[in-house]
Amino acid sequence: MEKRKITRFNLLVSLLSLYIGVQGCTQNSTQNSTQTAHKTTDTVVDKTAITNNLNYLAHKITTEKTAPESLAKLKKQRAELKEKVMDMIGLNPMPEKTPLNVKYIGDKVDLGNCYFQRVVYESRPKVYVAAHLFIPKNVTFPVPAIIHVPGHSRRDKYRPHARTYAENGFVAIELPMVGEEGKIGAGWDACGEHGQYLGHFNWYNTGYTPAAPTVWDGVRTVDFLLTLTDTSGTKMVDANKIGMAGLSGGAPRVLFTAIADPRISVAVANEGVTTIEYYNKPRGISSTCDIHLFYNYYGISYGELFSLVAPRKLMIQNGTLDELYPNPMPVINYLKTVYSLYGASDSFDYKTYEQGHGYSTPIWNAENEWMDRWLRNGNSPLTIYKEEFDAELTCFPDGEPDDMAHVETVFTPKTPHWNIQNLNDFEVYKKTLMSALQSKIIRTAFLPINSEMKTTEKTDERGFIVEQKRLGMNDNSIVHNGYYLYKPGKKRKTILLISKEKINLSELKSLFSGSYLPNGFNLYCTEITGTGNNPWLTDSHWKLSRFAELCGHTQASLQINDILAAIDNIKTESSVNSSQIYLWGEGDLAVPVLYSAVVNDKNVAGVILENAPDKHEGITPVIESNCNTALFNILKYADIPQTAGSLFPRTIILYGKKKSGFYWTENMYSKLNKEDSFVTMDGTVKKVLEEINLK
Repeated sequence: MEKRKITRFNLLVSLLSLYIGVQGCTQNSTQNSTQTAHKTTDTVVDKTAITNNLNYLAHKITTEKTAPESLAKLKKQRAELKEKVMDMIGLNPMPEKTPLNVKYIGDKVDLGNCYFQRVVYESRPKVYVAAHLFIPKNVTFPVPAIIHVPGHSRRDKYRPHARTYAENGFVAIELPMVGEEGKIGAGWDACGEHGQYLGHFNWYNTGYTPAAPTVWDGVRTVDFLLTLTDTSGTKMVDANKIGMAGLSGGAPRVLFTAIADPRISVAVANEGVTTIEYYNKPRGISSTCDIHLFYNYYGISYGELFSLVAPRKLMIQNGTLDELYPNPMPVINYLKTVYSLYGASDSFDYKTYEQGHGYSTPIWNAENEWMDRWLRNGNSPLTIYKEEFDAELTCFPDGEPDDMAHVETVFTPKTPHWNIQNLNDFEVYKKTLMSALQSKIIRTAFLPINSEMKTTEKTDERGFIVEQKRLGMNDNSIVHNGYYLYKPGKKRKTILLISKEKINLSELKSLFSGSYLPNGFNLYCTEITGTGNNPWLTDSHWKLSRFAELCGHTQASLQINDILAAIDNIKTESSVNSSQIYLWGEGDLAVPVLYSAVVNDKNVAGVILENAPDKHEGITPVIESNCNTALFNILKYADIPQTAGSLFPRTIILYGKKKSGFYWTENMYSKLNKEDSFVTMDGTVKKVLEEINLK
């Protein structure tokens, strides 16, 4: 379609960075920037409000999720719950099981009652698992097997645990962290997965989580163990007696793997369980490995999640002085109820110790006893072997393979290409996208939003009214400042303008009187999460983002809820035409504006996307991105231009610089014969409002 060009002006950084018409001057006169409408001399901001809001959401998930009242209800919801959990950790559907291509490295090392052997196998093609295998001597196969997984200290430090099991008659294997030998990817440090510490929030968009390759390693390790045979061809491992244990980052790895693979019959999770609410008390969010923090867009509690292990044998152990994982009791009580419903109360145990975070001897002994009890009927106590042994530990003595696959790429599906030629194509696409948005991307945006708007001050200007508004979210756990400017009388079209910084009322009034009022518009300008008085501060960005994901949110999804709440409240004003609200966002804020319009098709007549980005950041090896526009899973279904297309046939105005990705949207509108509803323009705010009035 033909691009509609208007006199070009340079656009400034913020939503209110528009050129104001001065009374008596033409629209093209040189005028002062309204950038000062955002930048006030008041530098005081609320550094606690976003955390308070997340605490509210975390408490709600933690306390409102109660165990089913009956076994029948429990079993009825189980399949759906498991599908959701697997979806959240990035393993729905489960990958294809490809050849393991097992390679033994070096010679076996005789440790006395067992052999130590380095082994490498592929969980997916060119995704290597570099493991330490321990095979017992003087036993009659098959025997039980234990998969032991490390926490922060990585594979080599934990080898006494796997060795202890093998010296006592178990086949045992110690796995590496996902970021150790045999894998290449972004976001890994000493813990294995610290992508968000390093700024890889673009993972949210793709649905990739560190849990996916980690858990898949566990599933394929079970497959590997079941291939082991002795010299006579006898299976070494009893398929019905496989246990898994780990501490700290190993604890959720055990639990997630047991959920994914029912062949894990006994599990022990040490010092790695708490509630969503308590992850932020006092320092779990700032220190824990990424595998703990699943993308909780379904709003699932840890009790619900870990109940999927039941009725198999499960022990959880915690230190009462552990500051990383305090107060897991809501989870424990949930699990006790579930095991009781199954009639398997003795299959669950919870032990505490007066200690901080670490693998103490009492925890180690209790883990060993639990495994021995259920896998060997408790026929002997386990002797602990803490001694180091002299052997080469690396599984790649000549260096890692040059052909290692990039893990994020392997576990990330490609964004579909939508080729929309007609209305039928469009309806199929929109139905698919809306279903995903409602369930897996911004689920809470489609639910009732807890908000209230209060007018705190009202002034009568010459020809219009100014009301100061305070938009409270979630029982006022966070409050956003805003101003509503309008002319009393008939209902009018209203622009909901998202402010990037604190609002300068003097400049806002000048903007309104010179541009909005003459064109018959009301103006509601508001701050939202991450802007104005409630900034997403740089020094706490990653902490807030990590806590938000446990609460089912990203920064952008919280902003979407704020905008939807603003619409719900402002539409009730007597001067607002509730079916003629237009949303305006600049830069990154154009993204939550766009998605808010997609959700609310009753009140939002169109959007003004100023200098809008045209893509969600996908998998970018090693490149860091704070990714303020991130939304869970979105790239599994669409990108920003395709989401914009779902607004059809409503009005889209691309204001300022048009990114090339939006040609897809423009082309779709043209093919569906609504090219006049897709407008690309520069110019003054007056021209934008005049354009809307033509619709």
